[in-house]
Amino acid sequence: MGSPVLLFFWRTGVWTDKAKAPYWANARRVCFEGTDRVAPTQRYGIAAGGENATPAAELAYTADTRNRYYSSLLDVPAPVSQENLSVYGVSTTPTLVHSTALGSRLLSPRSPFL
Repeated sequence: MGSPVLLFFWRTGVWTDKAKAPYWANARRVCFEGTDRVAPTQRYGIAAGGENATPAAELAYTADTRNRYYSSLLDVPAPVSQENLSVYGVSTTPTLVHSTALGSRLLSPRSPFL
């Protein structure tokens, strides 16, 4: 059996995601000690100011946003893939998912862990 995983699904242009990012690190310490962390996101086709972006420009914008606003995510993998959100049934961000060998559970953005 693998380690439990805490996934923080985020989006570059959403201020509530940026505001919740610091709580994500605290959730790991308080509620899920010993849990691995991953911070998946996906491409949305936009960059700064909501402008349309090529995939390469958007990935650069995502990296810049992560460095600037998500310092608590810099020590964890942050894969960019549509599949990540689909697999876990995530339709909005920010969303936490706690996944163990026994299954996964979505933690609402209104969760006390956030």
